[in-house]
Amino acid sequence: MTEKKPIYTTFSWIRFVKDLIFALIIFYFIVTIFFGLENEININALAIGIFLLLFIIIIDSKELEVYDNKLRIKSNHLFGLISRKTDIELSNIKDITSSGKFSQSTDLTQDFLRLIVPVFDFKNTLTIKTFDNKTYEFYVYIYKEKLDKIISIIKKTFANTV
Repeated sequence: MTEKKPIYTTFSWIRFVKDLIFALIIFYFIVTIFFGLENEININALAIGIFLLLFIIIIDSKELEVYDNKLRIKSNHLFGLISRKTDIELSNIKDITSSGKFSQSTDLTQDFLRLIVPVFDFKNTLTIKTFDNKTYEFYVYIYKEKLDKIISIIKKTFANTV
């Protein structure tokens, strides 16, 4: 049985392309390090190459999807080749909030500043409390505007429970 399409998703092609470019730059450095070794092994270069390779593998991007009856939080590694899903029934959500400063305008500002100086990358937090007394906290690189849209959709869908 195929699953229905989500009502709303936070997938961003811009963020995907930025992550892909970042990974390709790191991959370039890895290839340069390994091919630059020639016949002699440089332990420092090898360690840096392995560290960068692990960094690409552990980078995860979260994506939220709202369906008719559930909220799915997908954690993707290696550009979706490896992923984990957390499903929360919408009818079980007692409260849902978001906090943080990561928005479209701060992301653009960070991109320009990052060319000159290191910039702290903002994350937003999505907090979900359920009727069975569980609290979920997700730290996400999803724009505040999109998180607010998700919360709005969920609250409209289950106005009597949230």
